[in-house]
Amino acid sequence: MINFKLRESQLKDGRVSLFLDYYPPIINPKTGKSTRREFLKLYYNKKTKDPFEKQKNEIIKAAAEKLRLERYNRLLTGSFEEGSFFAQEESFLDFFKMESKKRATSDGNYNTWKSSYSYFSRFTNNRCKFKDITEKLCRDFKTYLEKTTTLKSEMNKLSANSKHMYYNKFKAAINEAYLQGLISKKFTLRIQSPKAENPFREFLEEDEIKRLMETPCEVDTIKRAALFCIVTGLRVSDVFPLKWSSYSYDSINKHTLRLKSAKMGEFIYHPISEQAFKLMGKIGGKNDQVFRGLKYSANNNKLLERWLHLAGIKKKITWHNFRHTYAVIVIEKHGIYAGKEMLHHKNLKTTEIYSHMKIGQRVKIANSIII
Repeated sequence: MINFKLRESQLKDGRVSLFLDYYPPIINPKTGKSTRREFLKLYYNKKTKDPFEKQKNEIIKAAAEKLRLERYNRLLTGSFEEGSFFAQEESFLDFFKMESKKRATSDGNYNTWKSSYSYFSRFTNNRCKFKDITEKLCRDFKTYLEKTTTLKSEMNKLSANSKHMYYNKFKAAINEAYLQGLISKKFTLRIQSPKAENPFREFLEEDEIKRLMETPCEVDTIKRAALFCIVTGLRVSDVFPLKWSSYSYDSINKHTLRLKSAKMGEFIYHPISEQAFKLMGKIGGKNDQVFRGLKYSANNNKLLERWLHLAGIKKKITWHNFRHTYAVIVIEKHGIYAGKEMLHHKNLKTTEIYSHMKIGQRVKIANSIII
């Protein structure tokens, strides 16, 4: 158990600094070093004879004692965490914004994080310190999302899926702050996210894939990477940084990839076809990027959009829709359990959102019903 006392330190300028003395030492998450002292930034003049200064000294001491009692109460209730008080006066909004930028691996994920940050910033009037984060604030933000209008128009309410996604990103930011020791607990743990609707996930039909293969792209690397996503089902966050060190070949398993998934944080073993291997291009050094120079950017997204347009595809297709396409093909040919394994999902429910039946198959079934 952590014990602490209110102590004083005499400064050279004659003032007395008040601080809390911890035992055993606690870890400062910013420096990574252990310390026994948390300076309260409260000072008083011990040698003054002025009655008003003496009265002021008593007020300052009372404020320090209040902070000590607050720490003690948190210790008793189990909400005290080592280092959690170092960040109290720092901006949670700045932290949230930085976490959003770290997710710039795909357009959909980054835009969702950015929007979540924007709504939370608007909700808090652009001011929120770590010490302001409470369970009540987190619940109030959920209520705010359920009632607010979109950033673009005051006439439109947020969709059910937008509320769900924005709140989940906020929860992820809260959890990350907790893991880094910047707040004392996971304040969103007991709060259920707004309910989402099951959206239709767009995918490409066989004729559309064929048109893409036949249509030249301004940057061949983009074309090869897109088709590679379709025939492997890998997330774009794993395809863009893919290195040749992840590739291996043997006479039994043929072409395989062993890599650490950026989203799951786990190593996956993923067999790929001969066609997928050819799309990777010429074998390079172990540390060479397979799709050299390819990264998530607005310019590359524009090039992808123009290529799809040239192929006559009018659907709104992003990089992640290529994974959807792979999922639909695998599930239709081999079943939903095969889809779960090939998509590396932990739960079957996640795989079920991809279980769309192709148009041709639906037409065939519809025409088979004759009375």
